[in-house]
Amino acid sequence: MVWVVGPRGSGRTTQSKKIVEKFGFIHLEPKALVDKEINAKTDKGKGFEAVRQQGEEVPLKDVIPIMEQLIMTNRGGIKGIIIDGYPCDTVEAKMLEQRIGPCDVIIYLEADQQICDARQEQLISSSPKRSQNKLDKETKLLREQYNNKMLPINGERDVNEVFEDIVPHLQVLIKNRGERITIGR
Repeated sequence: MVWVVGPRGSGRTTQSKKIVEKFGFIHLEPKALVDKEINAKTDKGKGFEAVRQQGEEVPLKDVIPIMEQLIMTNRGGIKGIIIDGYPCDTVEAKMLEQRIGPCDVIIYLEADQQICDARQEQLISSSPKRSQNKLDKETKLLREQYNNKMLPINGERDVNEVFEDIVPHLQVLIKNRGERITIGR
């Protein structure tokens, strides 16, 4: 399993999509899964919408069952799992490892806040945002605790240059663990 983290606007989703395209991984983006539930007007989606209307983020613990369902639906041929934008802190990291499985590598896209802000201005998102100071503090703790799995990548460069830095690391990961992963249950 690969986690792609970094500041908003660092290119997490862009790189996640490129990884999915090249390696055939399943792309799990919790915020997009929440949006999908809200747009489908499911019971879960109505609850998620109520949380968002209060200006809060939907807790990851409430999204994990959807992630688990997607994984189980595809478990026969999973080449890998990429979790886009999460975990944001060590509590979420432990939750993901307990419920979904251990992380193999964390791609941390480093980017200056001004660059990220400029990129974010081009995007429209209805989801609430964590304060950047809180996010920086939480991410620092995550980086310290998972330092041995952390792959820092300069996310300020051209999309393809960033991806070229990521590819060799994932090729080694796949070579060492095999083409497909096994999902229990």
